[in-house]
Amino acid sequence: MKHTRYNSEIGSLLKYCKLPVEDLTGDASVLFLEEWAQGELAGVVGIEVFDDAGLLRSLAVRPSYRGYGLGTRLVHRAEAQAAEIGIRTLWLLTDSAAEFFELLDYERAERSSAPEEIKQSAQFRDLCPESAVLMRKETDGI
Repeated sequence: MKHTRYNSEIGSLLKYCKLPVEDLTGDASVLFLEEWAQGELAGVVGIEVFDDAGLLRSLAVRPSYRGYGLGTRLVHRAEAQAAEIGIRTLWLLTDSAAEFFELLDYERAERSSAPEEIKQSAQFRDLCPESAVLMRKETDGI
């Protein structure tokens, strides 16, 4: 499965969707999966890799492509990529999409239950508010 590094097109879409980019660089710690349509970046999702845990982040779909299942497809692609590279559990933080992720079998979790490497991520420590919902999903069987 093809993935890419953070770049200006991804940054523009994330900023447009009001998602944090402060900790993103072109290094390989976050893998991005892109979806293109009509010559433009229609959607993106990232996986921040921490050994056998991963942080699903930066799910963004351009408004003109919402409502067609693109976000769901991107999450499924990210889950498959995570399983392929040995990530056993995907974690995420969300302010506004907990119900969406519950439909995709993510479970709400107490912030204290996150692995230490997830707790040390910029997303967990600094970028997402304490009110953000922590969720998790095992990649077994994906």
